[in-house]
Amino acid sequence: MVTSRLADVVSHSQEVLQSINEFISQQEQRFGFEILTPENLKQAMNFVTDAATSTVGVIASSFATVAVMYFVLYFMLLNRRTMEAWFYSYLPLEDDHIALIGKELNSLVVSNAAGIPATAFVQALLATICYAILGVDDLLFWFCATAIASIIPLVGASISYMPLAVMQYTTGHVTQAWIVLIFGIIVLGTVDNLVRLYIQKKWGDAHPLITIFGVIIGVNIFGFMGLIFGPILISLFILLVKIYMREFHVAGFELPADASSDTTPSES
Repeated sequence: MVTSRLADVVSHSQEVLQSINEFISQQEQRFGFEILTPENLKQAMNFVTDAATSTVGVIASSFATVAVMYFVLYFMLLNRRTMEAWFYSYLPLEDDHIALIGKELNSLVVSNAAGIPATAFVQALLATICYAILGVDDLLFWFCATAIASIIPLVGASISYMPLAVMQYTTGHVTQAWIVLIFGIIVLGTVDNLVRLYIQKKWGDAHPLITIFGVIIGVNIFGFMGLIFGPILISLFILLVKIYMREFHVAGFELPADASSDTTPSES
């Protein structure tokens, strides 16, 4: 859905630029000063075209990455018992510590893999209800756009509701534009912070700072998949430090009480 619209924007870039130019001219007459020069408009058109083309490439690359992940996952599931036995045989840790790593890894994966889509769905649902009340067209597209945008760290759903607010404003629906903007900043922004952090704290017992810094670092290293891998890697690193302190009998340090040795390899 996004790709078709981006392709349409690229193919009709002159018409889009003309509409933007007319809108800017109206605002210049309204406020009495020049907003954009012809040179700036030309640079803006080139920027939009490059950004649209780059986005299409990122989407295609993401699909290829997911396909490779499923291919690897097939063999991991096919030989899961062998992999578990290998870990227990060759990792230089005690069996109870390996079992603890498996338990923590399971809870972290569930927390991230469920928390991120749940947050995206709640944000998209609330946004769609607001858009329906305001009479916005093509609700299915804006639902999908909000859900996908909310997965992106830091900026989140603003990637979807900001353009919609601009579109409403440029078409003369000033009140609707301000409602969309205020609703996105206050409601969607609050939901993003509360739901995501609550789920990941409840299911994975991950500190909010681990989630935030993990997402930032993970996206820089792994790209889109770093949304899940980043917090997991930081949490596992902290757990390994704790296990190291326990293995070498650091004074005054003990692992949590649930780090028992009754966990079997298949359970981990």
